[in-house]
Amino acid sequence: MIPYTVTQTKRKKTMQIFIEKDSVDVRAPESMELSKIKDILQAKISWIFTKQLILKERKPAIKITKKSFVYLGKPVPYSIKNNKESEKITHAKNQFIIHTRLKSPSLEKINGMYFQWLEKRYAAYIERKLDSYSKILQVKPKGYKIKQLQSKWGSATDSGLINLNIHLFKTPRKNIDYVILHELVHLRIKGHKAEFWTCLEKFMPDYEKRKLWLDENYVEILKN
Repeated sequence: MIPYTVTQTKRKKTMQIFIEKDSVDVRAPESMELSKIKDILQAKISWIFTKQLILKERKPAIKITKKSFVYLGKPVPYSIKNNKESEKITHAKNQFIIHTRLKSPSLEKINGMYFQWLEKRYAAYIERKLDSYSKILQVKPKGYKIKQLQSKWGSATDSGLINLNIHLFKTPRKNIDYVILHELVHLRIKGHKAEFWTCLEKFMPDYEKRKLWLDENYVEILKN
């Protein structure tokens, strides 16, 4: 079994796995049994080893700085402004301003506000891309949900629902397009056999570059 550390907290609702070159950090709900965590890691051991190999060979494009959000694949600084009337995030001139009633908001609060901003920002974009790619592929998704997924950028259910990782919207839009198309192709072809990748390449010839960017910057995106 691979070495790993576990941090459990009441605030966590789902288990998350953060992979470094030589270590694995697990963040899980306080109620989750350690034996269950171990079983999940054991089931994902091949995926973990693959990610660690990529990390050892990669050259990440992102360099995270303090007090910044990752947006469009780059760190963008933010500042906090006390606002007794409302709480919101504004973005202009390559910087974010967090308007909050709290004088010293926690990092969890800041990130939560940013996730809400991203989801609202990309709602129309996601629907437009889903509609466009669905017509091209001749599939009919049942809709989509935004989630904090543990180890995937997206997924497609048997019922046709597309799940997208909220962290995906920190990346360049071309990578968002790749994940949306990837999941829609799954509505036609289950699994990742050769037929799947051939179909994906037909509609997105440079998909490998987009996929590589996501693989190389996975840790920075999910941890910040």
